[in-house]
Amino acid sequence: MRNVIDGALVITLLVCIGFHLWGRFPHEIVGTIMLACFIIHNVLNIKWYKNIFKGKYTAMRWLFTATLLLVLADALVLMWSSMVISHHVFTFLPPLGPRRLARFLHTFSAYWGLVLMSFHLGLHWIKFTNMLKIREMSQTSRKMLKLFGLIICAYGIFAFIDRGCIDYITLVTPRVSIATGETTLKFYADMLAIMGAGIFLGNGLTGYLIHRNRKSKSV
Repeated sequence: MRNVIDGALVITLLVCIGFHLWGRFPHEIVGTIMLACFIIHNVLNIKWYKNIFKGKYTAMRWLFTATLLLVLADALVLMWSSMVISHHVFTFLPPLGPRRLARFLHTFSAYWGLVLMSFHLGLHWIKFTNMLKIREMSQTSRKMLKLFGLIICAYGIFAFIDRGCIDYITLVTPRVSIATGETTLKFYADMLAIMGAGIFLGNGLTGYLIHRNRKSKSV
């Protein structure tokens, strides 16, 4: 159940971030589905919230907790802004704030959501590598996979900068710039590469912390 919901969150975010490809009404419908998935995700993980002030905090736990709280804060901003600027789904609601501010924050939180969710996936990527039995592969195969991941990460960072995403996450502009004639395939290849970069960096940081912890215990 959790894996299905998590997968749905990633897919709906990718669909929503391609607003220019699908139009306003489908965007709002899929965004509402994403909101429902996010609520279900948090209900399924309610135990984590109950234990947040319990136990010892290691560097790994601080990283996981900070990332999750940032994802939560970002999702709340995304939800609020979507309700304020809605033209279809949430028009029955009374005014919830200034629309101009909401437009800026909607783009801001959407692209921060892409970054944070990708990084969060990266923190848990070891679960996927264990499922695929990466460690049982030959050393050459593992090196090739790391090189492939590094190439995706490098291109993802390039795409993030080239598409002006830095302007979106720093509130410079709420208007997403799309190259004339760009195909759906090119757009989503870039978005997946950006996600890949976040996953690669999150997984790399997790690996570093695990290695450092093992090294300190062996001393």
